[in-house]
This record gives sequence, structure tokens and C-alpha cells, in this order.
Amino acid sequence: MTFPDAKWSKLGESIVVRRSNGEFLTFLDHSKGGVARGWDNIK
Repeated sequence: MTFPDAKWSKLGESIVVRRSNGEFLTFLDHSKGGVARGWDNIK
């Protein structure tokens, strides 16, 4: 599934993904590993 209007933002050590209208899609927790790992250098 793709969301062409998705926006992501860094929140502490995690990544929050929402649609452009603000609807929540997912939360990627860096401390748990997985997809958010390696994104810790993004400002």
C-alpha cells in the first residue's frame, strides 16, 4: 500500500508518518530497531 501524500517528521528518536491532512499513519520507534534504524542522523 502506498500513500503519495505521506509526510514524515522526526519526534525525538522516532519517525511519525501522517497524511498531508494530518491523519496518523504510523510511528516508527528507533529504540525498537527496524525501519527507523539508521535515520538517527536526520535533522
